[in-house]
Amino acid sequence: MLEDDIKQPTRREWASFWSLVFLQILQSFNVNAAKFVLMPLAAWIFSKRVALDPNLTDTSKHIIALCLVVPYVLFAPTAGWLSDRFAKTSVIRWTSWMQLAVLGFLIFSLKLKHLDLCITAFFFISLQAALLSPSKIGVVKEYVGARRLGFASGVMEGTVVLAILAGQIAGGAWFDHGLKQHDHGWDAALVPMWTLIGLCLLSIGLAHVTQKSQPNSNRPFSFNEAISHLRDLGEFFKDRSLLLYGLGVAYFWGFGGFINLVILSIAEHMFHGGAGTGGAFAGLWAMPGIGIIGGSVLASFISRRNIELGLAPLGATLMAISSAILAFADPQSILMLVMLVIAGASGAVFLVPLQAMVQEKPSDERRGAVISASNLLNSLAGIVAVALQLVLEAAHVSFAVQFLFITAFSLFMAAITFRHFGADFIRLIGLALIKTIYRVRVAGEDNVPKHGGVLLLPNHVTWADAFFLSAACPRKVRFVMDATFMDNPWVGAFCKVFQTVPIERGNAREALRTAADALKEGDVLCLFPEGQLTRTGTLSELQRGFELIARMAKCPLVPVWTAGAWGSIFSFEGGRFFRKLPHKLPHAVNVAFGPALDAKTTDLEEVRDAMLEASAAAVGIHFQEEGVDTRHGLLWANGYQLGQINALQRRGSYATLAGDPLPDELFALTTAFPEQFDTTCRLEPTFSARFIQHWIGGQVLREAIQHAADASVVFYDFSPEALISVEKPGLVHCPCLALEGTIIAMSMPDPPLAYATSEPQAGRKAGTWGKLLPGFYLRHGDHGAVSVHGPALPEGGLALPAGTTLDAECFLVAPSA
Repeated sequence: MLEDDIKQPTRREWASFWSLVFLQILQSFNVNAAKFVLMPLAAWIFSKRVALDPNLTDTSKHIIALCLVVPYVLFAPTAGWLSDRFAKTSVIRWTSWMQLAVLGFLIFSLKLKHLDLCITAFFFISLQAALLSPSKIGVVKEYVGARRLGFASGVMEGTVVLAILAGQIAGGAWFDHGLKQHDHGWDAALVPMWTLIGLCLLSIGLAHVTQKSQPNSNRPFSFNEAISHLRDLGEFFKDRSLLLYGLGVAYFWGFGGFINLVILSIAEHMFHGGAGTGGAFAGLWAMPGIGIIGGSVLASFISRRNIELGLAPLGATLMAISSAILAFADPQSILMLVMLVIAGASGAVFLVPLQAMVQEKPSDERRGAVISASNLLNSLAGIVAVALQLVLEAAHVSFAVQFLFITAFSLFMAAITFRHFGADFIRLIGLALIKTIYRVRVAGEDNVPKHGGVLLLPNHVTWADAFFLSAACPRKVRFVMDATFMDNPWVGAFCKVFQTVPIERGNAREALRTAADALKEGDVLCLFPEGQLTRTGTLSELQRGFELIARMAKCPLVPVWTAGAWGSIFSFEGGRFFRKLPHKLPHAVNVAFGPALDAKTTDLEEVRDAMLEASAAAVGIHFQEEGVDTRHGLLWANGYQLGQINALQRRGSYATLAGDPLPDELFALTTAFPEQFDTTCRLEPTFSARFIQHWIGGQVLREAIQHAADASVVFYDFSPEALISVEKPGLVHCPCLALEGTIIAMSMPDPPLAYATSEPQAGRKAGTWGKLLPGFYLRHGDHGAVSVHGPALPEGGLALPAGTTLDAECFLVAPSA
């Protein structure tokens, strides 16, 4: 595994990255300011000429637009070779000096009042940008690593658009201001160039403070190298997924170039090429620029942990919608401005994940060439956009129809991206909804290996666990599911979204091989080792098979625990799935990833114990920000644990008996649980089964029940004799264990079957104190010593009776049993 892919950037590397960002801002500003000075200058010159010959057709703006993209077509392979052959930082420094030289040539051309020379100078300015691009983009991963590449890509894309926007606004405003002062286009264009010289000198300084990188290749330059973009493009076409990413990025730049020329035509139409044209052009073009900045920031934030390809179809759809509305908007209306902003924002949302994949997928040795080929595609798309807009304008096609043309192309792109990334889109929307309804907090995410196959082993509480785990895991997760469920159309749709690995239970060998193959491909695979949803809220018996899968794939096991999901509408709380209202929104869910385990040496019991330790971490998340004193916090955590099992019901009631001293010692029962889960703990003067069905107590209540004529209640017995069954008609006797005021384990009535095919789950078992509460785990010492630990207990834990054990179903078994 490449160290660069898992590295933690140093302060020096972060400083170099941000220096690169600001260098990019300055140089992109210069290129676009020069463009937006030259375009209104060309319009001003054309307005003078057309007064003499009304039949003239203005092609200057299209030529200038082509000058911006043609260097990428002609010199893309050379730029890629430079990026691979030399240190990328060296190329960045050389090209920074080159910009200074060509800006000087542009000033010389303006002084001569020669438009063709000015356009030639702008061609060389664009050539400098083309030579810089692969090195500028390619060095980013060397600085920040693969994990932060999505974030860094968003920053780079967002800031370059910011620089483009600022340069265009400044260029148009400078030219308009100069034209009003001097009443002469040549003088208006010359003055701003000295400012660009100063900014270029500053960018040269930034280029020389970036951390030096190393070359990735030593291949010599040749004529074949100069035309290798055709070969590189051929390699692009061999990799269908990489081609799709590259074509998507190219479409964004073609879309932007087309909109840019339409907006310039609108500005020329409004002011007839005179004073005000540059300002109107810059003002209108600022709107999509602002949108692109906002969209880039949003996409970067969403992709801060993973590259979210689901953004691409969303962005393409919004591009089509906004373009269609632009076709019917008045050029001087607020609607026009708003739709231009939305068009820019949706374009950025479309671009960021695709651009990140173009950078992420190729190897280090080929990244420069791939980026260069991508730039070639971008340039070809730009040329097509210029040609299309020129043809439409020459044919006197209205602005509305021109917008409808780009709408049709955007709809086509939306269809393609939905076909390939539709599942990613649904997953993205589903996770967004889950994060809106549920507040997912995570601990131990660094325990998930950054690369390679990983088998996650979580508890299974709700039908929504896949969403919780997908939201919590730093990597994309695939899930193992019984193939028989695929026949259900709803489940089948879910399986497609999460790229579920179907297995045939009737063919164990094939099932193991299928799951192991997914792990060998480097995927994060999630398998619920219980094999069923819990109806008690606690851990059920683990099923064998997962350890064989991990050993076949030679990958680690990561225990996981989800706390807080019990009580959601997707859990069996209340004795049913779904058919209930949520207790509160947003619902807090805590996910903890335990340390990775070696599949070669780990057995079933060790996995169970590791999952229980993860449960303690998950419960602990809930109280990290409570800000309460230590003792109160421990007892409050114990009350929270009671709310994670199917014993005492939320929003229900239960009773204690007056004169029974035990309940007063159990703060979690009398105060912490009722206050956290809207439950009533009633103190009754006498025992009665008539109105109250759930009773909690010790020896005093036990004796009252034994002497009662009617004892048809659920009795949670915390007395010293709890393991001795109380036999009364209708009585459900539930032995429990509390130590030093903390409830450790509880029995409960056996939960009903959820479906006809559900397997029975026990809530109580003879010779046990019931189920160990989620959030506790055991440690074994010498001579049979056993202690229990968790966030509701002091740091050293509490000692259990010597010989206490935990069975396969997580029942706490008494020593004498």
